[in-house]
Amino acid sequence: MRGFHNINSDIDSEMCNRVKAYTVKKGKKMCDRLIESIIAKLEDEIDALEGLAALADTEDTRSLDDYLSM
Repeated sequence: MRGFHNINSDIDSEMCNRVKAYTVKKGKKMCDRLIESIIAKLEDEIDALEGLAALADTEDTRSLDDYLSM
């Protein structure tokens, strides 16, 4: 899972320096912080997709008109 050893060349130098400075302040390795960030982002996206899927599930629901006519 440690395939980020060459990622610095894919990030512009200013951003790379900012990320390095941030991770040093936090006492972490840049690679570890990038992995944490990627996982957190993917978890957020998965949660959002699951939430949207739950909203789209209309089984056992009624329309507003049906509800108001009760």
